[in-house]
Amino acid sequence: MNEEPLETSRPRFQRMRRTLLDPLAWWMSRPALQRALAARTPEEIVRAVSDYSGRGFYEHIKPMQDERELLDMVRVVERRQPRVIMEIGTRSGGTLFAWVRASRAADLVISIDLPDGRFGGGYDRRRARLYAAFAADRPRTRMVMIRADSHAPATLAAAKQALAGRSVDFLFIDGDHTYAGIRSDFEQYGALVAPGGIIALHDIRTTGREREVSTYWQELKREYECEEIAYRPAHLGIGIIHKR
Repeated sequence: MNEEPLETSRPRFQRMRRTLLDPLAWWMSRPALQRALAARTPEEIVRAVSDYSGRGFYEHIKPMQDERELLDMVRVVERRQPRVIMEIGTRSGGTLFAWVRASRAADLVISIDLPDGRFGGGYDRRRARLYAAFAADRPRTRMVMIRADSHAPATLAAAKQALAGRSVDFLFIDGDHTYAGIRSDFEQYGALVAPGGIIALHDIRTTGREREVSTYWQELKREYECEEIAYRPAHLGIGIIHKR
């Protein structure tokens, strides 16, 4: 008898169950989302990210960020009010939520994330509707979800198509953390950022195998006007580049 091993059949069954119950999970998650959308101040926005609790594929939006660093970055976004926001590496959606809610002026938000990527794992296609709902109360805000490899030419082309000739005001990069990966994202998508816009990189202090954002960040600091948001000596950290 060729019976499938339990350890492989159980995850498949769990995925099937979650898929079948998905409409109910979405319905049960909407009240939590509505409470989160009520956040106004940077402090409330960061708290909403942590407190949100949904169901199924919409279970949480907690980001892999130091809360103090995220709060400082949200304050930067709120102060600048970017109209066009692009994020590479969305995963659970916590930072995407924070940027959308912090900038009331945002009318175009683009998320680029690789499904099953090594650095975060991407997000299930069903979560795209959750992320789109981050601007549910702002009908003029367009949310674009590109679930693809940021390094692929087709992905860059899709991002440019979504921009339709516009420039990015705020670019947040938290995708591939290898040296080649972060450099590719910075060079390709940083070129889309308008003069006066900002580019933020996550994990500028994290080191280790294939965690090389810190190495590239040291190079960028020699070429650009930069500032750092960091509370730990050798972990996480957000680097901000002001494009002139």
